[in-house]
Amino acid sequence: MEKKVTINGREFTAREPAGYEVDKFIVEFLDDNLQPIKEKIPEANVALIKMVFGLGEEEIKQLPNSVYRKLTEVAGNYIAGLSEGEQKK
Repeated sequence: MEKKVTINGREFTAREPAGYEVDKFIVEFLDDNLQPIKEKIPEANVALIKMVFGLGEEEIKQLPNSVYRKLTEVAGNYIAGLSEGEQKK
């Protein structure tokens, strides 16, 4: 499932990550209650954008802050939506 998002005139395509990518993200950046580990939030945001939008780390670092924040929000919601869809099956 893909989702296209336009932010400041630029189009980004969210893609469904592989299960192992999500598992790796959970192990690395979330605690036992599936809450973000505070010290790792900036690193987790970059990893989330890379995983969902396929952008490189350097490209992410060059994004305007407003675009970075919006991509982080959209990516988080996208992953949450995928999780909800899996639970309904």
